[in-house]
Amino acid sequence: MIIEFSPMSHKKVHDKDFPSWVATELSVLRFYQCEIMRALDYDGTLVGVTAARFPKRSKYLNFMFAYTKEQFAGRGHGAELQRIVYTLARTRGYDRVRSLINSWSGLRLQMRLGHTFWGQNVRGEVVVSNPLPLCPSGVLPEGEVPLHVRKVVVGTPRPLDATDIHSIVFGDDDKFRVDRHSVFDRESAIRSIERYVRL
Repeated sequence: MIIEFSPMSHKKVHDKDFPSWVATELSVLRFYQCEIMRALDYDGTLVGVTAARFPKRSKYLNFMFAYTKEQFAGRGHGAELQRIVYTLARTRGYDRVRSLINSWSGLRLQMRLGHTFWGQNVRGEVVVSNPLPLCPSGVLPEGEVPLHVRKVVVGTPRPLDATDIHSIVFGDDDKFRVDRHSVFDRESAIRSIERYVRL
């Protein structure tokens, strides 16, 4: 499926397009000056939406939110949306992306993008920091931990491995197994973690 990307920063979000919790989330993100964009297929059907913040005094794109409509979920559309946002970020002079993840669908998306997980913050969110694809200026020297990661990760930040991710997903805190818009499947989650580690 070819996706047309159209900005919706100043458009009203219609409840008929999204579940109510998505519309609420987008309203909050717009308040925080996020750029909200939607993906449409050729016939104009809404596929999904994403939100990112492009700070003025930073080289980091802040990835804030992604949602793919249920009938399009699991087909790579969310990852494609993010790749388009990353291309836009590179043209604006950004060289890295950072994010905080607090759901299984968010973790799965970030795994599909091959992002590095550095640990968890005090709220239990997984901290992500990566160079943007095709952006050598965003690559840090071997072994260096990004400054913002050192500030927010509880404990010693380091790239997480399969055992760490498995512990987060299947640990005592069920936030990564209870998701607002996707059904958690244990076997599928294990396969996703194994695929991520092989990247």
